[in-house]
Amino acid sequence: MSWRLAASPWPYAAWALVVAATLALMYDGDPYLFALATFLAGGLTVAVGVIGLVAALKGTSARVLAGIVISIVVAAAAVWVALETLRTFKWA
Repeated sequence: MSWRLAASPWPYAAWALVVAATLALMYDGDPYLFALATFLAGGLTVAVGVIGLVAALKGTSARVLAGIVISIVVAAAAVWVALETLRTFKWA
């Protein structure tokens, strides 16, 4: 990924949309697949967040930095809601 693309807020907004859509679609399916999707989305969101913050801190404007941070927070919030939902499932 080039630094120019990494320093743009659009890939992170797309990632937040993918995370939210995936978790929403997986909710009605098997609880174990929903749990797997939640943990994968959480781990990948951390990686995407680190890349985004490093790219943004290399010299982008405050507006772009705000867009990247907001997108990462939205993706993390979707994962957090999914984790809270997993606590309500009856597993056995």
